[in-house]
Amino acid sequence: MEANEASRQYALDHERLLTEARALGLIGPGATIETRTLDHNPLNQITGSIDRVAWDGGQAVRKVVTPVGEGAAHWSASEHPTDWNYWPREILAYRTALPRRLGLDAPALLGEVEQPDGGVALWLEDIDGRSGAALGIDDLAATARQLGAAQGRADQPDDEWLSTGYIADYAASKPADPARYLDDEAWTHPYVAENWPDVVRPAFTTLWEQRGRFHALLDRLPRTVCHLDVWPNNVVRRPSGSSALLDWSFTGHGAIGEDIGNLIPDAVLDLLVPAADIDELEHAVFDAYVAGLDDAGWRGDPALVRTAMHASAVKYHWLPPLLLDRCADPVHYAYGVEVDPHELYRERGVALALLARWADAALAAAPDFGC
Repeated sequence: MEANEASRQYALDHERLLTEARALGLIGPGATIETRTLDHNPLNQITGSIDRVAWDGGQAVRKVVTPVGEGAAHWSASEHPTDWNYWPREILAYRTALPRRLGLDAPALLGEVEQPDGGVALWLEDIDGRSGAALGIDDLAATARQLGAAQGRADQPDDEWLSTGYIADYAASKPADPARYLDDEAWTHPYVAENWPDVVRPAFTTLWEQRGRFHALLDRLPRTVCHLDVWPNNVVRRPSGSSALLDWSFTGHGAIGEDIGNLIPDAVLDLLVPAADIDELEHAVFDAYVAGLDDAGWRGDPALVRTAMHASAVKYHWLPPLLLDRCADPVHYAYGVEVDPHELYRERGVALALLARWADAALAAAPDFGC
């Protein structure tokens, strides 16, 4: 959502890649390779590069995680283990088999190679499956059920490098100007005036002004270990039916229901699920997630899960001001793909209206939790 540009293209050192692949035993002495840069967020400084590397008889995804990469200042790498953008977290997640310990699927780690800048190249399984816009509502519901089954377990990991306070800190890092909520002229742009329901502005103004109440509410709800970046482009459905989750950079402590509070709106905000299907998506994902919790033996009140999902709307308090500023951009993208701005603002308006309803519902529940 935040990036309004295509992924960076890199000048890869093929000799380095050949050396790494040989050292890991992936290719023989005379093998050749081909590479293709994969779409990713170009703003995050901890992502050095992500490429598919193919050779005769196989392929892998090579992801370089670095403390000194390029990108936006507000996506800078952190050295603090519980910070939302702690740069080696994904490396540690793979080294310690965190996905397996959580009971979740992820690409297999084929090997890792230290880089001259202090980073690490992770060589990962290139999963044969469907992802992104190729996933339907049934696929995302199945993913939600797997999440519920993992997050409802009593034996949750507590590694010292898991993030804490992710939603609050991630949103607070955004440079969007909240003064846009008071700027009447900004809201008259045709992209906005013609496509965003009237509920968006007042609800998001409240979301911004009372964000502390939402954070307090999430802290009072049942806790678990969350992935914290679940959306269709980070899900690959294997032919077996299992959903593998990509990008473990943010994973950490959160509320039960927080991950589906990201999955549902993000699927529409990035034009991966049609906005017309958002209600069906919400019901299917929520019901499947609760079923997964039940599979794990969690016997809490589903209303608590729904409240956490609703309160997760606070993650997006910065988004309308950013989109208002973007109205004047000459070209518009949805995660690296150029799109028609009228369609983009229309689809995103539906998702923002959903988040507005969620915010209202969370505030209505907040007094029950002393918030």
